[in-house]
Amino acid sequence: MNCGRLFFLAAALLSSVPAGADDLADRLNREFAHLASESASDRDAAMEAIQREGMAAEEPIRTRLSGEKDPEVRGRMKACLDAILVKSWVDGIRNPLWAREPFEDNPVSFALSPDGKLVATGGPDARIRILEAPTLKELATIETGTLIGNPSSVVFSPEGDVVFGIAQSGGCPVRGWTVKTGKEVPPLTIGISGGSLWKNSEGAFAFVEHPEAGWRGDILAVGSAEGISTTTRGSACGVRRLPGWIVRQVASSGGKLVFCLVHLSGRLADAELRVEDAIDPEFPDRVSLDSSAAKLASIRRGHCSVVNFPAGDVTFEFGEFLDCVTAIPDGWVTYENAGVLRWWKDGKETRSVKALTLDRGTLRVAGPLLAIGPGPFVHGDRTARSVEIRRSDTGELVESLADACIEMPTGGDSIVCRYRDGRVAIFAGDRRVGELPKVARGSNEWNSIEHRGQSLLFDGSGDPYLVDLAHASERRPLPPHRGLVFGIEWKNGGLAARAFKTLVLFDDEGRATRTLPTDENDFTGGRFGLAADVGAPEKTLVAASTDGTVCAWIEGGKVRIVAGAKPFELPCPVEDPPAEPGSGACGLAAVSPDGARIAILGPALRQIEVWDVAERHRLFRVEAPQGHLEALAFATDSKHLIFRTEAEGALRLCEYSAWDAAGAKTNPAPLPGQEFAGRRWVALFGPDHLLLTDLLDPKRTRSFDLGAGNPYWGSIIAASQDGEQLLAWESQGEALWSFDIGSGESTRLADLGTTAPPPTTVLSDDVALVLSPEGLLILRGRPWGVVERIPGFSADAITASPDGRRLAILRGSKISVHARR
Repeated sequence: MNCGRLFFLAAALLSSVPAGADDLADRLNREFAHLASESASDRDAAMEAIQREGMAAEEPIRTRLSGEKDPEVRGRMKACLDAILVKSWVDGIRNPLWAREPFEDNPVSFALSPDGKLVATGGPDARIRILEAPTLKELATIETGTLIGNPSSVVFSPEGDVVFGIAQSGGCPVRGWTVKTGKEVPPLTIGISGGSLWKNSEGAFAFVEHPEAGWRGDILAVGSAEGISTTTRGSACGVRRLPGWIVRQVASSGGKLVFCLVHLSGRLADAELRVEDAIDPEFPDRVSLDSSAAKLASIRRGHCSVVNFPAGDVTFEFGEFLDCVTAIPDGWVTYENAGVLRWWKDGKETRSVKALTLDRGTLRVAGPLLAIGPGPFVHGDRTARSVEIRRSDTGELVESLADACIEMPTGGDSIVCRYRDGRVAIFAGDRRVGELPKVARGSNEWNSIEHRGQSLLFDGSGDPYLVDLAHASERRPLPPHRGLVFGIEWKNGGLAARAFKTLVLFDDEGRATRTLPTDENDFTGGRFGLAADVGAPEKTLVAASTDGTVCAWIEGGKVRIVAGAKPFELPCPVEDPPAEPGSGACGLAAVSPDGARIAILGPALRQIEVWDVAERHRLFRVEAPQGHLEALAFATDSKHLIFRTEAEGALRLCEYSAWDAAGAKTNPAPLPGQEFAGRRWVALFGPDHLLLTDLLDPKRTRSFDLGAGNPYWGSIIAASQDGEQLLAWESQGEALWSFDIGSGESTRLADLGTTAPPPTTVLSDDVALVLSPEGLLILRGRPWGVVERIPGFSADAITASPDGRRLAILRGSKISVHARR
């Protein structure tokens, strides 16, 4: 070979070495040598230099560790590796590989602006959308952070320039944003009246109903010095504004009307007004405030009393045998169940009209029209009903509606009547303006109707829609938001995200690869405990191998399995006697950790079959030991089955390969404990200790002292990859603990202040993540210790991929996937 050819070969070999690789190796070798220095400052400087190399130093450290003999140097190398691993995960958590919002759902919060020209909708995606009415064209999207989803979560200011929403976290439950810019207004941080009233520095206020722990309440009204704007719930609760006060009817019993008055200045926390002998105790809703909230009319024993409000002194009384009363601009209209409408002014009757006869009527006045008829239909009520539409000044009959009822919109001057067959008649001004045709049942039953300007907003039992009075025969469904994700978990082929009756699988690049129908309420569960990955008979659950390449679930009496490219099915065991009709039992399926076996429990919970996945061949069929089972899973060695019996609730362990293929019974002894920890241990919490039993070697046990006085200690929430470290949540102390099985050490890691077990997951190299109210805790080491905190980090769920190299985070409607960086 000539010299020129040798030169080119050498150049090619050199070019294949990554640029800087020699420099990195030289730098690390130099710093590794300094780790043995007698100078503490040299050692610290070397550790800092190694950590600055980041993930590039990971493999060289691992290689050097395998041959290092000096225990002190090994400890420093491990500390460097821990720091690099943790930092790489912190960086990865802050920078997702991809993020998706896979589902759509109807908005759960909605409101009309005071002039009816704008619609605000809020959803589980933590956004408020501002829509033009009636076109529903999107004008703006406001990213709010988090909102609770209920119809009283959003409301416009009286001027319509600010939209307020319930905030899920933070000191104040109410936040506001300008409609045009989306900029947040000064927060409402001044809380008075026991947290019912919140104000900000600019004089804006929000009146909130029953805020309490775990629930942020409903917005009843917002306002300023210029006016007040109520939600549909606030209107239904009788929230009104007096000069300097908010008033709300809070109780009515024993003939007394009780009102809560909250002073807007905050000088007085609240006051109470009682109007004695004001109403009939049997019908406490027979009360009406006039438009100025200066006079209150109420009915008791058939008579109507009008009092000055809020002073409470009686102005005059009138009528007899009266059934209901409502205010009109210059007086009052009453109805008596003999079928007579009467008009009153200053306590004197000015007109009467014979109308339809009802056992009990509902009266609504909307501008020039008046409606008398029954209230909303009660489910199952088949009584014949009618509604009359009359002029509110003369009582002249405008229209009669057969087999219909009156609905009560809040705000605006409109009358809405619903026929029993689902049609909806709408009246505004002096006439019928439209009729909505019959549609699916859910959209004909409403939680509320809001009327502002020319717009009617119907909360149609989860299907909200807008009606424009100019085209009142047309429903306009509100556009969807991104839908809530109920749960996430790594399954066959990638990450699975679940919404109501739908499960979507994503590949590593975030592409949706498969959509599956599912009826389950959770991915995992059963009755082994929080850390179990098993099925329960009352649910259809997804079971999976450790690496997620094989998953199975029961649907329609068959076991559906995904293993490789093509899904296939296996029949459920046929049992004699079969499951009782209507029992709801659907059987159980468990996948071995190595994905080679599937165990199936029949619908009657008595027959177990074990199948070979690759060959699709049934290996064993046996009668379930100890009768009916309520949970089933494989142990970590894939050779043993663990099950819980229905009658006694005890955990038992069987080596299924030893069962007689002919169906001979086995009678394994119960294991001490009822909680399944990391597929490796059975945990038994006593009043002062934790006993762990090794599933693979029941003679191997470990005991940890927990201290006295806590008979209901808590739960195991996570295990290390080798099963030799456990994380536990202490319910009474609301604290996080670690248990190192090898050393026997137990450590109280942090006070969580949570009333439920925190979301927890374990990544590669036993980096554990725990969600606390203050942020994310990152654990590392043996035994586990808190090595990093990310304050303010919040999520609904976190879960690691089977190999621990990817992390999925769920926040409301959004899932994101992260990796070390």
